Amino acid sequence: MITIISGGKYSLRLISGLRSFLNDDEITVISDTSDSFTMSGGIVSHNIDNLLFLFSGILNTNTWAGIAGDTYSTDKFLERMNHPEYYETGDRERGLQIARAEMIRSGLKITEITREFCSDLGITATIIPATERRISAAVKVGEVSYSPAEYRDLVNTGELKPLSAESVMILSAGIPYAAQKAINAIISSEFVIIGPGDYATSVLPVLACRGMVTALKSAKVISLLPRMPDKYPECREAVMYDRTVALCRRFSDIIIQDIKEETEISGTMKIHANTGTKGKNESLAWDIMSIGRGIGRNLR
Repeated sequence: MITIISGGKYSLRLISGLRSFLNDDEITVISDTSDSFTMSGGIVSHNIDNLLFLFSGILNTNTWAGIAGDTYSTDKFLERMNHPEYYETGDRERGLQIARAEMIRSGLKITEITREFCSDLGITATIIPATERRISAAVKVGEVSYSPAEYRDLVNTGELKPLSAESVMILSAGIPYAAQKAINAIISSEFVIIGPGDYATSVLPVLACRGMVTALKSAKVISLLPRMPDKYPECREAVMYDRTVALCRRFSDIIIQDIKEETEISGTMKIHANTGTKGKNESLAWDIMSIGRGIGRNLR
């Protein structure tokens, strides 16, 4: 079994490539939940939902978000009634969000709900929320802090530069302990893949869960670094990037940079890490599989 700590859209692409070489029941994905929020009576959790859509074969792979061919009748009617929503949501996607909210109110844990959704959708891969506790995050850019969903939307619309986050603060009413199922998956995996993607909105909130880094230290780990911010290292975002690299060094056997990065981080392996097309996704997946299976535990 291989475990991936998902970094959002780019990790979805890598996972789609891995599915060409692995059965779904050989894949476990640990997902961030800090991007969850309540909307119109439902609970949105983009990172988990898009994984569900990917493994059930209904993900919109043009945008790597939402359900392919979904309709937006409810969204459009709410707008007509002068109650526009923050996030455009498809009708089928909304159904999942409503079901999640009802199940939370009935007392089920988020890991139990996600497992039930996998069963309902015929998914044989394992998708595990990083923590049972409700957490959120504040992504700071300049003097402004954004929720992960807000930050991601502003990057997607071009209002913020990709990788413009300068810090991430995890917000929780108590200590966000890592879900035991997530810890068990890491410990029992052949190897663990972290990323690729924007760590600010997906990976760092997972690593912040108590017990996660300790578990990773006992596993074979490949970390795919996020893309360097523009004008690195002479930019405000360089501090966060350097801290991310330092964090990855604590538990990674192999740290990967894209071969096109102009500035090389010492001790990293540079490969073609681009994703997007089916060919690129599969090529990266093949390379990661080869690297992972070549890691010896005596490297540490």
